[in-house]
Amino acid sequence: MTSAGTVTLRGSMQAFLDLDIRNKVSEFVDGRLSLGSFYDWAAPLVWEGGSLGNPLADDLAGEIGLRLAEYTSGYWTEHELKSLLRPMSSEIEVRDPGQARIRSTSAARPAVLRHSVALR
Repeated sequence: MTSAGTVTLRGSMQAFLDLDIRNKVSEFVDGRLSLGSFYDWAAPLVWEGGSLGNPLADDLAGEIGLRLAEYTSGYWTEHELKSLLRPMSSEIEVRDPGQARIRSTSAARPAVLRHSVALR
């Protein structure tokens, strides 16, 4: 993983874009990324939502766009925005070379998803 949170993969990066999105959300929610930096990163992603080539990434981009729009309209404080985005953040474990395990950090909806990955 690079400092930007991108995993070097063989094949299409779109297949793992949802993992990169979850990583950025986690950085913002945990205070490692400012609101301004998160907004600047998310804006182009939100504009491309629906055509990212990854249904999970499209869903995440749509949800982020909705929450940011509500925040900028004054419906949420920054703290509330982080609380709303927290379920999108996740922990990623790689236990063997072919599987990445993603565990949601949301207490409201715990889930474990698996992605097959080819890391270089």
